[in-house]
Amino acid sequence: TAPQGRLDKSWLVRLSPDILERTVYLCGPVGFMEDVERYLTELEFNMANFYQESFTPTSKMDTDNQAEGVETSGSVEVFVPAFGAKVEADLGTPLADSLEKAGVPIIIACRSGICGSCKCK
Repeated sequence: TAPQGRLDKSWLVRLSPDILERTVYLCGPVGFMEDVERYLTELEFNMANFYQESFTPTSKMDTDNQAEGVETSGSVEVFVPAFGAKVEADLGTPLADSLEKAGVPIIIACRSGICGSCKCK
C-alpha cells in the first residue's frame, strides 16, 4: 500500500535520505509549508539552501511586516522586461493577480497544482 496522510519528518527523511545535502524549493498549502520548514529546522538543514514561494499571505507574515515597519498598503510599479509592461500592483495583492489584471500573459499554473511553472521554462 502507498503511504497515506500528512507528510511527517520521518517520511520526509525516508523519501529523501540525503535531504541535508540538497536544495529545497517549497510551495503548497500554508500548513504543509509550515510543517516542512519546521522539519527542516529540526533536522538542522542549512536554511541558506531553502526557498519557498507562497501565494497565501498569512497573519504571521502580516504581523512580521508590521513589526519590521514594512509598508503593507499602497502600490508599487512593477516592470516586466520580457513583455515591456509596467504594472501598478497593490501591496498585499498577489503579484500574479496584478499582472493578470493588467493583461500581462504570464504562466501561473500553480492555481491548478503545477508548482514551479512560473520559474521553469
